[in-house]
Amino acid sequence: MNALNETLSLYLEQLYLLSLDAAPWLLLGLLIAGLIKSYIPAKFIEKQLKPATLSSAVKGVAYGVPLPLCSCSVLPVALGLKRNGASNAATNAFLVSTPTTGVDSIAVSYALLGPIMAVARPIAAAITGILAGIFSLFVKEQALNTTAVKSCCKKSCASGEEKALSPLKKLSTGLIYAFTDLFADLKKWLLIGLFIAGAVQTFVPAETMAHYGQGIGAMFIAMLIGFPMYICATASTPIAASLLLTGVSPGTVLVFLLAGPACNAATLGVIKKEMGTGVLIAYLLALVIGAIGSGLTLDYLINNELLNFEFQSTFDAHDHQTWYSQLSLGILVLLAISPWQFFKNNTK
Repeated sequence: MNALNETLSLYLEQLYLLSLDAAPWLLLGLLIAGLIKSYIPAKFIEKQLKPATLSSAVKGVAYGVPLPLCSCSVLPVALGLKRNGASNAATNAFLVSTPTTGVDSIAVSYALLGPIMAVARPIAAAITGILAGIFSLFVKEQALNTTAVKSCCKKSCASGEEKALSPLKKLSTGLIYAFTDLFADLKKWLLIGLFIAGAVQTFVPAETMAHYGQGIGAMFIAMLIGFPMYICATASTPIAASLLLTGVSPGTVLVFLLAGPACNAATLGVIKKEMGTGVLIAYLLALVIGAIGSGLTLDYLINNELLNFEFQSTFDAHDHQTWYSQLSLGILVLLAISPWQFFKNNTK
């Protein structure tokens, strides 16, 4: 009984410390996400993504990487872009790069995984997205299926019609969106990610993960594990931090971070139905090549002594008891459990 209590206590401690580390950076990410929502017009993005060219694919990545959209909320946005004239290349590049990273997940990555992973993650997402765009250029455009696409968002994340708003109203609308709709989409999966991360750190022997968590075989396993998880980029970050601490190589962790958010049954089904089997193959091929290639490159850079490329997860190095971490966690808990919808309705 004492052993069980000690294990449970250790698990809860790991869960609490991970939450403290992530909380201030998640708040910062939500703030930046609100600013992006406020000041980047969706119609402008749609216009840039129409040509079936490498340039439009690169633009799809450039617009997709910072956007704070999860695995399911990206679907109606991407299909909205496609139905407004975006090419297969641009749409596929957007679909790969957007859910695998975002300003919110980059901020949390810096907190839990360190600066190297916070930089490597969006770069890998961008490269993989561009590959998806390039492969899609070889697939013939087909007539669109106009079936509605459902989202996990409480409110559609698709652009729709944009009203003319004052700068202050734009700002308030974007921030309210970030701390209500966006956070509502994230909180369930973030909580799941934290629970899994705490379990990995508590119950998985470090020596086992260190032995089997490296090399191309481990990367393919990480990809297969990530595919069915249907987890967003931000929620996958605590799991990645726990894998790092148990000895899994940074490259293998990077593969997991790309595969989990980008590939799930809903995404694959929508791509096949709306854009065809050829585009689906391009999507999967780009994801496998981009993720494995990025993982191998990162491990090579870290393990090459001549490059002196030192990697360190920042989780253990943090002072978890800082007042701003505790305050941030308290704010997030309030956002998660309080009836904020009335505030949103009264600011329209």
